[in-house]
Amino acid sequence: SAMEVLQDDACENNRMALEQAIEVAQKSHLLPELRVKARKFLEKWRQQDSRVKQHEELLRRLARQLEALRSEEGTEASVSSTSSVDFAPKEARRRQKEDTLLKQLKQALDEAGKRGVDKDTMTEMQAIVKRLQRGRRSEAKADVKLRGLLYTEDVQELSEQLELARERPEMLGPAAQKTLCEIEEKVCRKAEEEQHQKWLETELEAAAADLSCDKRRLQQLTDQARSRSLVVPPWVFAKISGPWEEEDAK
Repeated sequence: SAMEVLQDDACENNRMALEQAIEVAQKSHLLPELRVKARKFLEKWRQQDSRVKQHEELLRRLARQLEALRSEEGTEASVSSTSSVDFAPKEARRRQKEDTLLKQLKQALDEAGKRGVDKDTMTEMQAIVKRLQRGRRSEAKADVKLRGLLYTEDVQELSEQLELARERPEMLGPAAQKTLCEIEEKVCRKAEEEQHQKWLETELEAAAADLSCDKRRLQQLTDQARSRSLVVPPWVFAKISGPWEEEDAK
């Protein structure tokens, strides 16, 4: 019967076939009890179909919101590629929203099978979840790689790696963005230390070359170097404790 066909395959064509069968039976005044049963069955099917469509819409709405967040992430990453300090807090808030939506989508997928959502829709939603999870794994790997740079003292290598990271900001999650900020701070700190070291070496060489300068200037520079954790060349200590001590004793 049309009811059995609709029960086996709840598609729109089978629904229309059942409605036509009821209409024909109604016009011919045939099978009144079966017509009542068919109408109840059809109403039950419509309610079930409405619930399925509502659940499918929930799945698609969550998927659209996730895709919108991903698009927002790419735009902000591009705009903020030169300022990870500003980008990191925004990305952390975006990630929190994404976590909530992803959890809701997973829960809705768990319910989808029970509610009779078609396999194509479920496959599409599952693909979105898997794509997000792959992205998370890539972000975790990026963070591990960046954290390894915190032990690097070579400023040039750090700068090069920072440039590479800025070229693909969309690959960096909140943790990696935070690490990127730490690396940027380290690069700035190391560059400042190198600048101070060069200044110290220039001043020391100038003081040593100045015949009118006594060891007090070298000692002063040495004290400044120690306070800034700078490296004092060994020859400076030799100068301080060398022949100049005889001049001071006279």
